[in-house]
Amino acid sequence: MMQLATMPRLPIAILALLAGIAIQTGGICVVRAAAETASGRFGQLLCTLLAAATAALALVCARMVGATGAVAFLWPDLAGIAGGLVFAAGARLNGACAIGTVGRLAEGDLAYLATLVGAGLAAACYAGPPMHVIAPGLSLAWQAGWAVALVALTACGVLALRSRARLTAWVSYALVGGTGALLAASQAHWAWIDVVRDLARGNMLSSMGVIAGGALFAGAVGAALWMRRWHIRWPTLRRVLRDFAGGALMMTGGVMIPGGNDGLVLYGMPGGSPRAAVAWAVMFLALYFGFLIEKKTPSFLKRSSKRLLSV
Repeated sequence: MMQLATMPRLPIAILALLAGIAIQTGGICVVRAAAETASGRFGQLLCTLLAAATAALALVCARMVGATGAVAFLWPDLAGIAGGLVFAAGARLNGACAIGTVGRLAEGDLAYLATLVGAGLAAACYAGPPMHVIAPGLSLAWQAGWAVALVALTACGVLALRSRARLTAWVSYALVGGTGALLAASQAHWAWIDVVRDLARGNMLSSMGVIAGGALFAGAVGAALWMRRWHIRWPTLRRVLRDFAGGALMMTGGVMIPGGNDGLVLYGMPGGSPRAAVAWAVMFLALYFGFLIEKKTPSFLKRSSKRLLSV
């Protein structure tokens, strides 16, 4: 059987183009999921679970036909947990995670170019913790069982919340999950965080990565134009500094985990890696509690000031 890593360029480009189109309506940004959950709305979190469940099924099917190998089995450790926290801090500053940055750039928000520059500087300065462990691959039985668990969890969420999301939204998230998982399994290094890291460290970019990354961005821009979301937004100095710092922290956290939000949701977590699942959970919870504290703080300060005035 042909492995995805040796697949001809055209199928990879088509997968990336479809993923780029889908992220405009089916983005899996952990910042948005955490912000909505802190406000008592669980739709984005549920849709992210749908994307991960679809990715898990795609990876199992691809492995069953011999198109991809096993996902590496890695236990959680302090570096991965710390990486999740650092990535969350960067994504909060940036206002979007890795895949969210692509969506915002595709809509013409030029401040996010500073995210790429900050990420490149961090990649050039920080090599990350040493990873000398050769991890064994997860068994197909574990991977299939994990996929079933994710599907069951997503179904329970849909039933519990009585979600009435439009069919087009569900299809978009499922498409992001399926195409993203196959792209990740192809080892094409299509994510911008991989491209920026390779460039910053003087590594040669693979032609497959350039094609996949270019097709992904082209798909996202095309979808933004179609939905009339595209318009140039010039950055302010404050936005540039904030997004630069956010990009640097996201790259640092991504190197520590290793992997960003997209890699965790579309490959590591649906593939059954405990390290990826814990890292994403840490990332989400850090953002969730940050938004929750931010939401509660103003009312707390108002109550405190009234008590002081009444003394």
